[in-house]
Amino acid sequence: MSYADSRRLYGSRQHNLPSRFLNEIPANLYEEAARLDGLSFSDEAVVLDEEVKRRILFD
Repeated sequence: MSYADSRRLYGSRQHNLPSRFLNEIPANLYEEAARLDGLSFSDEAVVLDEEVKRRILFD
């Protein structure tokens, strides 16, 4: 699961907040991982626990 910290919209950079629904996931079920691909140091990804993935996909 990830979010776009910023994106281009009609040629202008737009900064975005993470979804408020990310706060509903218990902290012990995910970890935050910074992107290392050189695009931006402000971009982040959230790595979900396998149990959360199972519940999202099958529940």
